[in-house]
Amino acid sequence: MGFSVSASAAIIFISFLVAAGTLYSAWDSSYSNVQAAREDWYSLRISQMYFNVNVVSLSRGDYDNDGSADDLEVVLGNNGTTVRALFDVIDDGIYIGNLDRGYLLPGGNLSYVVVNALVDTTNVHNETVSFPNGCIVWFAYQYSSTAPGVTLVSSATYCPTEVS
Repeated sequence: MGFSVSASAAIIFISFLVAAGTLYSAWDSSYSNVQAAREDWYSLRISQMYFNVNVVSLSRGDYDNDGSADDLEVVLGNNGTTVRALFDVIDDGIYIGNLDRGYLLPGGNLSYVVVNALVDTTNVHNETVSFPNGCIVWFAYQYSSTAPGVTLVSSATYCPTEVS
């Protein structure tokens, strides 16, 4: 005629076990994702705390071979921990591009060239270099008639802070 009471109870019990197994695997996956996010956050904070990249030198030259020494070579040095050297450059409010130099090791330098950065020889220019950890190196420079052809007016390093 129909199922017995014990068979119906067994089916309900098995469905509860399947539901509990599904819920446990979802909880475990969520917990793993939260732990991974926490580790990424700690890694980012440590990277920001020990970020110490500064302008080592600026020089003027003709790096694009157009006959005019109006290009700027920037050398950045790292006195902190290893930094991912994937960075964006903004010169006088104009996005120059995204450069990838691998990694900048402690005590190491990296250089890049901004073409036609010194066409205007009278004004102070601003440049911002932003790194993947959110930190930036900002500096102001001006054309100079004496070697190396560029004067560093001022520079600063900023990293984001968090409000708790």
